[in-house]
Amino acid sequence: MLFRSHFTKEKKSSPLELSVSEGDIFHVTDTLFGGTVGLWQAARVYSANTNKSEPAKGVIPNQATAESLAREQRRLVETKGRGGTLLRRKLESRRTKSLPKNVLADPAELSSSAPPPAYERVALNTPSFHRPVVLFGPLADVARSYLLSQFPTRFAEPSPSDYCGGGGTAGSGGVIRLAALDSVIAAGKHCVLDISLESHLLVNDVPVQKGRFQVERLQLAQYAPIVVLIDVDGRSRIREIRKKVGSRLIFNSFIFNVIFP
Repeated sequence: MLFRSHFTKEKKSSPLELSVSEGDIFHVTDTLFGGTVGLWQAARVYSANTNKSEPAKGVIPNQATAESLAREQRRLVETKGRGGTLLRRKLESRRTKSLPKNVLADPAELSSSAPPPAYERVALNTPSFHRPVVLFGPLADVARSYLLSQFPTRFAEPSPSDYCGGGGTAGSGGVIRLAALDSVIAAGKHCVLDISLESHLLVNDVPVQKGRFQVERLQLAQYAPIVVLIDVDGRSRIREIRKKVGSRLIFNSFIFNVIFP
């Protein structure tokens, strides 16, 4: 059985214990390790935080223990979020207003009161549909515009009629429902989503989490999104690239030639 973790846990003193990072994938081979309840024997299949000094096989918390850890971590995050200073809240508000605020919502498929499980059952397969694309980073808007303008037969974005609220436009905070993704996929194209890291997922008019959580919701809904972080060294480099936005040379990178061959 393969499981993806949605919590974190540091390795302690036991040599058999594995650390757990959010997004790790484990192959569980024994759910009653040592004949007692509490630990699973597992092998780490994937991790974005590779630690070569740690063995690939060991033990991880079972489902019940993991859920308890995940609840405590969510509680700490919520408490920390409420304890911000007035200046910090003003700065975050100002920054949020300057960013795209598109959000995803589908009350029929998502629940604002149901966070992702500590362990999500997954399977290794190849999607038979055109997966949605989510771009993050200081040049994400440039990359989105390039994909939509240069490859209109392969990429598309939700139409204005697919937005609820926010004036029905991409940059005004409209809510994008999952049905809009389905219509683009049905047309045989990748749906390019404009999701800000500071935006909120809106379900039944209740904002529940930020942009990263929206990607997790897409994963839970079996959309297998292609997520790309476009990183740039320094603000001067960002300004330089933006000045050359009309040139095709800045897009001749692995992002467009390897990920989207």
